[in-house]
Amino acid sequence: MICLCAVKNSAAVTAPCGTVGDVGAAVIDTNGKSKKVSNFWKVVEAKCSGLTGTTSGQTTPAALVTNREAIFRHLGTNYKAATAPDQTWLVLKRSNFLFYHVLGSTAAACDSSGALSSAGKGICIDYTALLGTNGGITWVSVVKQAEATLEALTL
Repeated sequence: MICLCAVKNSAAVTAPCGTVGDVGAAVIDTNGKSKKVSNFWKVVEAKCSGLTGTTSGQTTPAALVTNREAIFRHLGTNYKAATAPDQTWLVLKRSNFLFYHVLGSTAAACDSSGALSSAGKGICIDYTALLGTNGGITWVSVVKQAEATLEALTL
């Protein structure tokens, strides 16, 4: 499970990690956000650790590859069109967004201010800069290392 919280979105009704629901976290806004995120994570972690049936047995290199690739198949797919999208940035940026974003007349961004309905906003991770570098995405490199290590152990 992955939870993305909107830091600038303090309205409880639209705060993705808002004041209602299962976790009952405080709204995470710009005031004291580090402490709020830390406290919120403790609540989420406790909820997740209580879940059963979330693992599928042993981790194999093939399972890691399948799950890593499944995440990337979701890049750019979870969106809402608020207005006619800005064509200049539509493909270039949106295809690198993981999770929810709103398309509109401004370039799409992972900016959480009004993230659920405002054009050009989103509760997402923008991988554009990392995908354009040799270093790539850190967690992907770590998973690939784990795949290689597991593969070596099975030989």
